[in-house]
Amino acid sequence: MKHNFSFLNIILIGWLLLNIIIIIYQGNNLELKIIVNEEKQDNNLISMLVKQEDGTYKESKENVWNNDKYVFNEKLSGCENGSQLSFDGEKVKVTANKSDKCYVYFDYITLCEYIKKLYNKGGENNLYYHNGTIKIEDIIVDAEDYSYRYSGASDKVNNYVCFGGECSNDSTNENYANLYRIIGIFPTDGTQNTYQVKIIKADYATKEELGTNGAYGGSGDVNQGNTYYKGDKVSYYPKIGSYYWNKEQNNTGNDTNDWNKSNLNTINLNNNYINFIYAKDDGKWENMVAEHTWITEGNIIGNIYGNAKSLYNNEIVNPNVGTAIPDAAKIYPAKVGLMYASDYVYAAAKTGWTFIATEYSRDDIKTNNWLYMGLNEWTITRRSELKDFVFHLYNNGGLGSGDTVHKMHSAVRPCLYLKPEVKIISGLGTYGNPYILNM
Repeated sequence: MKHNFSFLNIILIGWLLLNIIIIIYQGNNLELKIIVNEEKQDNNLISMLVKQEDGTYKESKENVWNNDKYVFNEKLSGCENGSQLSFDGEKVKVTANKSDKCYVYFDYITLCEYIKKLYNKGGENNLYYHNGTIKIEDIIVDAEDYSYRYSGASDKVNNYVCFGGECSNDSTNENYANLYRIIGIFPTDGTQNTYQVKIIKADYATKEELGTNGAYGGSGDVNQGNTYYKGDKVSYYPKIGSYYWNKEQNNTGNDTNDWNKSNLNTINLNNNYINFIYAKDDGKWENMVAEHTWITEGNIIGNIYGNAKSLYNNEIVNPNVGTAIPDAAKIYPAKVGLMYASDYVYAAAKTGWTFIATEYSRDDIKTNNWLYMGLNEWTITRRSELKDFVFHLYNNGGLGSGDTVHKMHSAVRPCLYLKPEVKIISGLGTYGNPYILNM
């Protein structure tokens, strides 16, 4: 089993009648209590030594350990002379009848498991578990896909994550582009045994990231200006690229809403953008990204324009090809995609889930939807009864549809799924202190 020991190596030495040495790898911040033979260890008899860069150890008076981000590694932990070692989530317990030397290992927890822990604390973190039990007026309104999704107003949802390099919340800093947000965690096979984290860029992608070839339409979202844009209108807005869903820059392109043939998909997202990310840090970020099977069949506008649950069912569970492109691909395996229309509606506060998608322009809904950023923006979901229309977020917050080829070019926020083994090593998920990841 591979373990990452890149953070801190801590030696905790305790002396009772028995001579016991406990070594702990990785971490800070949990009040760690040592119990030997059912008796509480005297903290005055414990020395904690932290390994320095030069290989020496320096005594530390700190004895706190962040239990939320670390997990006890039972397989590696043990004692040389047969003493019994256990950890109950708060206390390390050693049962011994002779002098012994024991080793206690802690590993970073995965980001998926950490998000589950946040939900299990009582739901105060704007997380909803979509297991078919969330009701409004006795009507089930959640997606029933066993996902954990963030919902609510942007300043109430602490789902920021740093991806692709160091992060900054200063939009004039180039590291601002590495700020993403977590849509949620989603089971990979329907069994709830393995989850992947779905992330989306916190702000719109720049032309540097997506390129000025393929479906590029110009700088900024020139169709409607930046009146509603919630980001930095002076420094960041001019960097945002605007893209057709399928059209090429020279006004040619396949007259289709088949995602397989989309220039935005094949050129700007799954070539330019992903290579831009991969080039940043010698394979670190590439190793985190999972290939995902995107559902691209879509549905007719009458089925999509329902409430949140109806929209999700018709888009993801029972999509309908319609008659315009009967041979259109239903799925597309790739590293990068866009948000589903259902991602957007479920990012609103729960009270909005009973409204139809066009009503998401209401102030009381869009101000409580952390995914709303105020520019025209593409989704991956096509209108299956037409050959060249795709569901589209308008700058007023409503969900409509737009022409893939002729007139419309809009902003883009790439989405990625991260591998289940991606770990969280620090951060609070806030705008100023996003989660920091590692493998």
